[in-house]
Amino acid sequence: MTQFTELNVFNNPITSKGAEYFTNLKQLIKLDIGGTEIGDEGMKSIGKMKQLTKLEMCGNKIGDEGIKALSNLNSSLTHLCVRKNNIGQEGAKTLKHLTRLNYLDIRKNKLGNQGAKEISELPQLTRLFICKNNIGDEGAKAIGEIQTLTQLVMSENPIGDGGAISVSQLRHLKTLCIQWTNVRTEGIKAICNMKQLTCLHIQSNKLGFDDIKPIGQLNQLTRLLISDNQIGDSGAKIISELNQLTNLRIYDSNIGIEGAKSLSGMKNLTKLNLSGNKIGNKGLEAISGMLQLQKLSVIHCEIGDEGAKYLLNMPNLRKLYIGDDISDRIIKELRKKMKVVDHY
Repeated sequence: MTQFTELNVFNNPITSKGAEYFTNLKQLIKLDIGGTEIGDEGMKSIGKMKQLTKLEMCGNKIGDEGIKALSNLNSSLTHLCVRKNNIGQEGAKTLKHLTRLNYLDIRKNKLGNQGAKEISELPQLTRLFICKNNIGDEGAKAIGEIQTLTQLVMSENPIGDGGAISVSQLRHLKTLCIQWTNVRTEGIKAICNMKQLTCLHIQSNKLGFDDIKPIGQLNQLTRLLISDNQIGDSGAKIISELNQLTNLRIYDSNIGIEGAKSLSGMKNLTKLNLSGNKIGNKGLEAISGMLQLQKLSVIHCEIGDEGAKYLLNMPNLRKLYIGDDISDRIIKELRKKMKVVDHY
């Protein structure tokens, strides 16, 4: 057993004694101790494992004191997950000394603006997951200076337009997720200058048609999540011009038949979530012309048997999530053709 290079004990009741045993595994470089609540004493043992390159430890509630033990891993650790651990500003001060980190998942902690500033000093960070940390525009300004980032997930932080403008300065960023961040017109305008983006998530920002007009400039996008914004049929028309998109989630967006007709012209799209839009049978008829679709969600779209029948003519559709008043007979026919059919 001492020759192990990887070990996963996620969600097992590992005590500080168990953590002490791990120090005997001299070849171990990847360790997952998430959900074990090993405590501060256990963390001291983990801190002695200077050979570790990857450490996953979400949901251990270790706080700032426990995180101090990781300061000994600054010469080896490149991948760290400390999601949901009550880490605040003091803990962030420790983490900034892990200078070899290129991946950091620190979601659902208590960093605040000052903690974000500490994290921003990590010199090799390329992927940062920092959702739900009470970070505002000042913290986002600091994050916007990490020019090594290629992926940034910072949803559920009240960064507003000012924060979005700061983040838009990240010239190497490919993936940006800023759902539930109070971003509006000016923030979206700044984000749409990031011509290198391939993946953008802006769900639930109370955006309307006027706010999302600039998105038509992002021709390089392959994935867009813009759900729960009232963009309507006019917004759907703008999005339909993004001809590189392969994955679109646009549920609960006030889209009707005309919007569905616009989206049906997207020839590269393979995954589409249109749930919660009143496209009806006519709208679904238009969508059924997207013969390349492999996954489709049309829950609560006011569809009946007449509309559902059109889906039988989609040769590549493998996963279907459908709701409304569809008869058991039609659902049975659909299940004969597709790998997954979930009826809600």
